[in-house]
Amino acid sequence: MHNSFLELLYDLFLLKNKQKDPLPFVHNSRTELTNRFLSLVSENFKKEKRVIYYANCLRITPRHLSQVVKQVTDRTAGEVIDEMVIREAKLLLTSHVMNISEVAMELHFSNSSFFGKYFKKQTGITPSEYKLSNNIAV
Repeated sequence: MHNSFLELLYDLFLLKNKQKDPLPFVHNSRTELTNRFLSLVSENFKKEKRVIYYANCLRITPRHLSQVVKQVTDRTAGEVIDEMVIREAKLLLTSHVMNISEVAMELHFSNSSFFGKYFKKQTGITPSEYKLSNNIAV
């Protein structure tokens, strides 16, 4: 999970650096807030998938959080959370240690049906299809 988080951070900052006018990295309040948000997400994404939770933890509005995160990463706070959840879901599905219902429980979805709909909305395929197409036995 730690490596998934680091990979996500790396991807986010690489994407930001690919903008038209590459500027030197400046550590300011926006990047500090984004780093605090990313840290909170890495610790809590399995239990909390709502932007309002993270905004409350950071004592700011959900809209402000999303705006700042979008400025730094080119993704909204909700998109970052969804990406983290989907990366973990893919990791768990690929490992074949858990079935789909167990993955749904691990990620604190109310049931496997809701997890399946969420996964398909984010990836375009069902968890079953993903699991079959990524046959890596542990």
